[in-house]
Amino acid sequence: LHVLEIGSWEGRSAVWWMLNVCAHHDDSTLTCIDHFDGMEGAGLERRRKLEFNLRLTGQRGKVRVLPYFSTEALARFVLLARRSFDIVYIDGDHSAFGVLQDCMLAWPSVAGRGGLLLLDDYRWPTGAENGVPSEDHPDHPKPGIDAFMSVVTCSGSSVPARAEVVDVCYQVLLRKPGKQRFRFPPPV
Repeated sequence: LHVLEIGSWEGRSAVWWMLNVCAHHDDSTLTCIDHFDGMEGAGLERRRKLEFNLRLTGQRGKVRVLPYFSTEALARFVLLARRSFDIVYIDGDHSAFGVLQDCMLAWPSVAGRGGLLLLDDYRWPTGAENGVPSEDHPDHPKPGIDAFMSVVTCSGSSVPARAEVVDVCYQVLLRKPGKQRFRFPPPV
């Protein structure tokens, strides 16, 4: 089972992937992409916290961290290397354009036969606390996610869908058509 995470911050979600998904599959891997603000100042401190948190899982050897902006990392280390992932989790750039760009670049790496794309912050709160006035604002992820979903689900079209919508809530979960080739462990 191979997981790609775009946007790792300090590693909370990376630790979750390691403990709840990768730990149950011997040959599993997690690839994390985050630019860490060019490895300076607060970005360098976030990278240190990510590394510390990953070591706490006892499975640091299953993780590859790519300290680049997502566009460069996806082009160089994923698309050109023809990498494939069972699950791709996008929680990086929160602008509509940034999310759409990450989706378009990551989608070819989502494995066929039931590969999953999980998009975070679809219903990200708006208002003064995060500086985003509304869900249709270009600094909110929702317009980018909606644009991507309209393309891959072929909404309003007679073209066969390239993805099925599994769930839409705070996060959006899309699945490529076909039978999943992996099983999630039962909840603890």
